[in-house]
Amino acid sequence: RPQKVCFCGTDRVLRACECCSAVPVADSRDAVAFRCPPDDVAPPPPTGHFDLLAIGTGSSSAAPVLGHVIRRECPLRRTAVRQCDGLTVCEDASRDPASRNRRDCASALLRYSPVDGGAVFYVLVDAGRTMRESVLEGFPRVGATTVHGLLITQSGVDGISGISGLDDMRDLQHLEYVYGEDGAIIGYRPRLGSPPLRVVSNKDTLDRIRGAFPYLCRPPDFVRPGVMRRGMLIIELQELDEDNSSFNLGGLPMRTFPVWQGGTHIALGLAVGTKAGGRG
Repeated sequence: RPQKVCFCGTDRVLRACECCSAVPVADSRDAVAFRCPPDDVAPPPPTGHFDLLAIGTGSSSAAPVLGHVIRRECPLRRTAVRQCDGLTVCEDASRDPASRNRRDCASALLRYSPVDGGAVFYVLVDAGRTMRESVLEGFPRVGATTVHGLLITQSGVDGISGISGLDDMRDLQHLEYVYGEDGAIIGYRPRLGSPPLRVVSNKDTLDRIRGAFPYLCRPPDFVRPGVMRRGMLIIELQELDEDNSSFNLGGLPMRTFPVWQGGTHIALGLAVGTKAGGRG
């Protein structure tokens, strides 16, 4: 039986009985690599309820800000420093990997436990350029392994950041290899019951997606029926009739409403739950 090599930072080889719930991340000839899950995985919401995890709470630049670190200057140095050591937010964030001042672009994960007792439904709000880091840090804490819906809130400057992580979301869609008669991989297909990612936003934002990711918005290249030549994200665009719209994701009512973003353009606010007035 192969050994389990833990890559959680402890650099220890685990016995077969340890880390039985760990997730395999790589294979080799004599070992199977596993990443240990967090000690405390948050349980799902009660049936018929939802919760929200903020996986990104920074600005569109994230923190630390690249220019502040490279040029070693911060326009707020005279007013925004920590009194105990005189460090700015970006200085602290760049020096300490565990700093709470390290913040990804704004994003959130909504978890909903359907009333019929089905599997938890996951909705991601915005997929910015730090989406990958946010997922790696936040998803294991709540046991999330996939995303069923994506709501994008805006198409301004932050909106571009809000969609730039879209292509990376292919790794969150459950695909499987398809093998030919000779045992070689010939393509990919969604696992049974894995639907397209439902992407919801207004026309302006979806038009930006069509322009930035044209290969995601046209039919895949099939080597045979149901088998894609490349492993790529399969999406289904849902265009809102207007900024103030009601809809339903996974049985959960939602409603968007217009809000000013920076006083220059309209973004989408989000209300969730029965009082939100969502519909199918």
